[in-house]
Amino acid sequence: MKQLHTNKSLLVYVLIFWIVGCSKENDKSKIEEAGVEKETGLPHQITIDYNDDQTVAYTIAYNGAKQILTLEMYRDSGGDRYHTFSEFQYDANGNLMAVFFEDVPNGTGYEMFFTYTGADTLSDVAVFYGGSQQDTEFLHDVPNHRYRLNYDMGLSITLGFDSDMNIGEVGVGETQLELVTSNSEKGLFHEADISTTMLLWYANTYYLNPSELYFLNKKNIISYGYGEYGFTYENEVRNENGQLVGFSVVSDSEGVPPVDYSIDYD
Repeated sequence: MKQLHTNKSLLVYVLIFWIVGCSKENDKSKIEEAGVEKETGLPHQITIDYNDDQTVAYTIAYNGAKQILTLEMYRDSGGDRYHTFSEFQYDANGNLMAVFFEDVPNGTGYEMFFTYTGADTLSDVAVFYGGSQQDTEFLHDVPNHRYRLNYDMGLSITLGFDSDMNIGEVGVGETQLELVTSNSEKGLFHEADISTTMLLWYANTYYLNPSELYFLNKKNIISYGYGEYGFTYENEVRNENGQLVGFSVVSDSEGVPPVDYSIDYD
């Protein structure tokens, strides 16, 4: 039986937004002090070459619990440059409570706030653009391990988890993308603590290209596909600890260049 949660507590979330917003500068200084040791198997630098005049560079920082604290992206697409910065805040139990996403050059962005029942059961999601709460509804299909976030503008994002609570499928409207994974090798985020709430944020933010950051997957991805389009992970290079340091995502469509990845753990 599905549980339906609709965002109604606008005043509460506005107060949270104001309080957290006022403390962001202090939180950033705390983040800088909360780094982890380098040799943890956590990817800190990810460079992507789409081989079509587009390159992307990500820098990721973690806390002592191996949770993502900040995610910074620089993209060069045919000379057009983009820079985004995401900050993640957790409570004392390690639950992801808020995400602040900023388009740095333009000073715009959005915020997501999460509510839990019990120890760690996600029960509600609030989304703000420009300080205004969006009309959304959050559905949690507990038996089938699925989240769904509907926007009144018509956008609908569905997230399905496998038995190990990694992303197994992503749905945008009627389009369903499915992954094939394996435990035979380590995935890119094998050592990281990636919660299902973090994965919901990721699907909400990267719904146009959810493969860009390996679906934040802890498992080794073999392939993914949607409709008649398929992609396989090839040319894997691993270090002495079995961690991915390079791979390519290859389309089965003729004329589509491979996407090449290189990863640093230092």
